[in-house]
Amino acid sequence: MLEQGTRYGASSVPGEDDTADWYQQACTGFRASGVQQYEISNFARPGHQSRHNLKYWQRQPYIGFGLDAHSMLPTVAGAVRFANTSDLDEYLGDAAPTPFHLLESAANTAAPEFDVVGRNEAFEESLFLGLRLNEGVDLNYLRNKFGDDLLDDAMPALLEVRDAGLLELSSDRMRLTPHGRLVSNEVFNRLLIPSAA
Repeated sequence: MLEQGTRYGASSVPGEDDTADWYQQACTGFRASGVQQYEISNFARPGHQSRHNLKYWQRQPYIGFGLDAHSMLPTVAGAVRFANTSDLDEYLGDAAPTPFHLLESAANTAAPEFDVVGRNEAFEESLFLGLRLNEGVDLNYLRNKFGDDLLDDAMPALLEVRDAGLLELSSDRMRLTPHGRLVSNEVFNRLLIPSAA
């Protein structure tokens, strides 16, 4: 939208430096008011974090109902995602789909679109989504879930990001630094694993 400059006033979006300054001011102001940051773009008083959003960041299963609803069910090696159509006419066709509609009739034109997430992609998602959280990612969880090889493959990039001051890395946990949260997309791009692409 910013590149097109036409929708929702995107042409008047502030520059990156102003946005970063305001973000840091918001973090400071919220913290002073007892509202803690628990995720890159979410703040809450202790005990009031959004359970809905945390399900996404922690890759927990979710099922969506209705038009354009999305679902994700983990598998042993990755996950399966599926979504109902966003076309209302198609959705209201002969048989209104449910999240389980793909099990009922794969031939129906309104059957949800689904995507199988493999082991490498699930590992990367665990990194990127987990690093959105201020608590970061439990490295022992990654080892137990995906094995040592994927973490070993990611380690050179993790050490590079750590050395740049964007990541705190210990033997059992990694988390973005405050500066790392400001440039999180850059961090995530550096962590892409060549073998998973």
